[in-house]
Amino acid sequence: MKPRLPRLILCLLPWAAVLGAADSGARELASAIIEYELSTTGPGTTMTGTRSECFIDHGRKSATLEKSTTKTEVFGQKSIEQKEVLTIIDGDTVHTIDLLAKTGTKMDMAAFKMLGVAMAGKMAADGTLPKNLREFVEKNGGKWLPAETVLGRKCDVYELMQVKSWAYKGQVLRLESSMGGFSVKETARKFEENTDVPASRFAVPPGIRFEEPEGMDGDALSALQGGFSGGNDEAGEDDDGPASTLTFAQFQKAVAKVQMPGCQRMPEITTDGDHGLILVGSDEKGYTIMAQRAGIGEKLERLAGAKASRFTHKGHDALFAQITDEDGEDMAFILVKYPEYRMGLFVTAKPVTTRQGLMMILSQVDL
Repeated sequence: MKPRLPRLILCLLPWAAVLGAADSGARELASAIIEYELSTTGPGTTMTGTRSECFIDHGRKSATLEKSTTKTEVFGQKSIEQKEVLTIIDGDTVHTIDLLAKTGTKMDMAAFKMLGVAMAGKMAADGTLPKNLREFVEKNGGKWLPAETVLGRKCDVYELMQVKSWAYKGQVLRLESSMGGFSVKETARKFEENTDVPASRFAVPPGIRFEEPEGMDGDALSALQGGFSGGNDEAGEDDDGPASTLTFAQFQKAVAKVQMPGCQRMPEITTDGDHGLILVGSDEKGYTIMAQRAGIGEKLERLAGAKASRFTHKGHDALFAQITDEDGEDMAFILVKYPEYRMGLFVTAKPVTTRQGLMMILSQVDL
């Protein structure tokens, strides 16, 4: 059995990356074609790639193609991973397509709007939504910096959550971040604004096998729209022991400084005494941190069995495991036990990553 909230959150990661485009309304520019160069470097990891974006009708129809090669060397083990992911937002449908695997998922735009309502509600902690980008940045502890020029355009420049961005009429043309030994750069090399975009850019390639996106059923969306504040999502799933005594405020304080270059923090969530934070990246990447009742951790520990690698983290028993769950999905997680809170702290990632990768997140949690 997997913990309830991590399963739902991991299902959301591919969609949250394009949530903003789906629910943000019309863009200032009528149309555009932008070509980016991407790079990420850090301990044992180097990623290089490109991203091609285009949109028409003020962003109501868009296509993004990201290609990347990631080289990893951990404890002498080398690996190379290549990805090509195409995301098309066309009218009432969002397509996310793995061009190498020839598979994809489709979602109705109405579902994205429900997600947008749920997430936006969490952003308004003081009961008000920001009137503009500058107000949002400054309300969330960011800095608004003097304007600079990128590709001949005068850009707004701001720093938020250790990410520096250069934006022209709402379109980010440059992004830089450095944290935890990782350096992330995204730089536009070509930008055509208010231009004709070929219809072929928005065409779904032939031969793609589409699957239903797991976790996006009515119950999951209802849980999101309700702010994850409802009761148990499955009858009979109340055998995980008493709720953790860690308060939501304590959890928010503990994860306040957690960041990962190239990822965006989503609002913290809570339900039935369990708390969570999502860090969402592009190309279906992301991390979750969950504080959940001890019984959930005990079930995961039994599932891991002999595959668990045990260690101590800040004086607490901890374990790392990479397993295949009952649904045939690969997952890796770190579990740190906090008996004083009747709680286990979980760190997971999508796609599956190494213990070293998960420790970069865990080391930032102040608990």
